[in-house]
Amino acid sequence: MAHQLGVTPEKAVGLLCFQCVHGIESPPDFCPHAQTVNDGKEHVAEVHEPRLGGDFLVSTSPLRDEKGVIVGSVHVARNITDRKKTEATLSKLNRHLRAIGSSSQALMHATDESTLTQEVCNIIIHDCGYALVWVGMAQHDKNKTVHPVAYAGFDKEYIDQLDVTWADKPRGRGPTGTVIRTGKPYVCRNMNLDPNFEPWREQAAKRNYTASLVLPLSSFEGETFGALNIYSQEPDPFTQEESKLLTELANDFAYGIEMLRLRKEREQATCQLEKYANQMEELANERAKQLGQAERLATIGQTAGMVGHDIRNPLQAIVGELYLAQDELSSLPASDAKKNLQESVANIEQNLFYIDKIVADLQDYTKPLKPNRDSVDIEKIVEEALLIVVIPSNLEVSISVEEGFPLFTADFSMLKRVLINLIQNAVQAMPSGGELKIIARLQDEQVCVSVQDTGEGIPKEVADKLFTPLFTTKSKGQGFGLAVVKRLVEAQDGKITFISQKRKGTTFTVELPLNQHN
Repeated sequence: MAHQLGVTPEKAVGLLCFQCVHGIESPPDFCPHAQTVNDGKEHVAEVHEPRLGGDFLVSTSPLRDEKGVIVGSVHVARNITDRKKTEATLSKLNRHLRAIGSSSQALMHATDESTLTQEVCNIIIHDCGYALVWVGMAQHDKNKTVHPVAYAGFDKEYIDQLDVTWADKPRGRGPTGTVIRTGKPYVCRNMNLDPNFEPWREQAAKRNYTASLVLPLSSFEGETFGALNIYSQEPDPFTQEESKLLTELANDFAYGIEMLRLRKEREQATCQLEKYANQMEELANERAKQLGQAERLATIGQTAGMVGHDIRNPLQAIVGELYLAQDELSSLPASDAKKNLQESVANIEQNLFYIDKIVADLQDYTKPLKPNRDSVDIEKIVEEALLIVVIPSNLEVSISVEEGFPLFTADFSMLKRVLINLIQNAVQAMPSGGELKIIARLQDEQVCVSVQDTGEGIPKEVADKLFTPLFTTKSKGQGFGLAVVKRLVEAQDGKITFISQKRKGTTFTVELPLNQHN
């Protein structure tokens, strides 16, 4: 008798085929020993045996006496526990991927927020197999209430008695309230042990809930307006891979809600894109002519406030309209009219990007900067920055990151904004083509990131004014880009320098401490 169980053959037979060998009761139909004894053939079956701690692939061959009569069977058992666990994990991740696909379809066809929210809850329950899913929206009332707007799973009674707030008090320090206050995910791995879950522990235990994952729903501006709550009845169920996929689903869901809200508000937007673009340029030109340098700096804050109020809101509505137009255009049959419309939409999109950059530069220059100190990956930042900037086909782009370049502490969004500005400037410096290089290296415990172009270079007579707000050498622009870059870098205890040679190009270098402290 052969075996691969780490126990004696007799024990393997006794445990795997206890019913067959001892005749306590009729063996199950799948039992390979019983089948071999009955028909004299070899059989194979997967057997789950908790007394041996897992799953086994068991094969049996007939054992005959000297007369050829079957007197038993020879068992060979192979431990396949790890394989079965891997298969279960892959199956679970596939269900999560299916949920992302289903929710994406729901987003494409959504017409109102409440229907979309309920459908996403249903998808997570159906595709992922969790016990309960509910969505809570943050209310800006006196008590900072969290209002459940949709749920799927078990009974409604649990939802009705939640009484959740996002204020900093006991019923607001649980997973949901914490996520809305901080904008970061919260994993409650054990509801019986997590002290923050105490107000809801008794009701959760009655329903056999064991753990939860709560994910933020955030606006385009980064404000958390709600939370997606996912409950499980399995012990510590949320692996890193599952959490990553569910986070992606939650981000898509939040984006869909924001787009639906913009669509609802679009009828209130009465101003046209060209009108606001002209007003913005006229305003900037008028300020530049009327004010001296000291007066200019004093009025930037006022200008930024006006821009944020009068332009950002209708600009968002226009973005929503443009998104809908692109969606409708894509469904039209091919024609010259469709091609012309798509070119017009692309032109509008480019102008939107330009206006948004002006608004962002103004507001970034005037608002207080409070960097988030997180561990960041320079390759990830460079990758996302290059996705934003349109690189012409006549430019060659190369990226060089020093081998073994470590993660370092910085504000991901700020550094990404710095690189977007520098890359965009480099592209504009090479209208006839050239080479764009992005280089990351360590030097004296400093993170050094350089953006290099092969353009005409910066004239010496303007070099000293390059980081001055409202100063620009471009025919179109407000002169805030490099001033904002300087502020973003210095806010992180860093510095920015440049070197330039006529007709050989310019290199801007950002230096940041390898490890910053709050």
